[in-house]
Amino acid sequence: MAPTQVGRVLAELGIESIPATSPQAKGRIERSWRTHQDRLVAELRLAGVTTFEQANAFLPGYLEHYRARFGVPPTSAESAYVPLSPATDLDRLFCCKYTRKVASDKTVRFAGQVLQLLPGRDRLSFARAVVEVHQRLDGSLAVVYQGTLLLHVPAPAAARPIRTATRGKLAPSAQPPPPLPPPSPPRPKRRQPSLHHPWKQSYETMRPLQRSFPWIA
Repeated sequence: MAPTQVGRVLAELGIESIPATSPQAKGRIERSWRTHQDRLVAELRLAGVTTFEQANAFLPGYLEHYRARFGVPPTSAESAYVPLSPATDLDRLFCCKYTRKVASDKTVRFAGQVLQLLPGRDRLSFARAVVEVHQRLDGSLAVVYQGTLLLHVPAPAAARPIRTATRGKLAPSAQPPPPLPPPSPPRPKRRQPSLHHPWKQSYETMRPLQRSFPWIA
């Protein structure tokens, strides 16, 4: 399981992280809280404390008396803190680090931004390389490859790809547009039959004509 950003910073500083759910972290604090939950209430009642202001003024003396009675002297009086080296780059420590793979056009995408990587001193192209994107506390971004800080600029807007001509034909972007088809001729107006047309007559009207002209259907 990958560590969190806080766990990664602690590991880079050489600090051992003890989870709060472990007995090593819960033992001392739980014993202290158990004592205060029982003893502090009785001490406040014996001192006649009834307001928040009186309780805040009472706590420093109470804690001093508690440490003098229950405190255990340390095994070593030396400080356990390790001095920080002056050469330590705090911007590289206190930031959020994310792994990204450089695209074939030497760009890195992060949080909606596209960063164009510039050629380095020992490498002209970082295409397909795995880099780290550092998001610093001030909101700025840095790209690091194997411990080396890379130069980058905002990538230009995406341009339309240009294709080469094949088999004597022009590229799709250079071909002229096809001619428009000629307009279709207007459709002739449909002629309506007159009122005296046989189609407009009833069957009873057409029966005498059928007797006289049998070829009339």
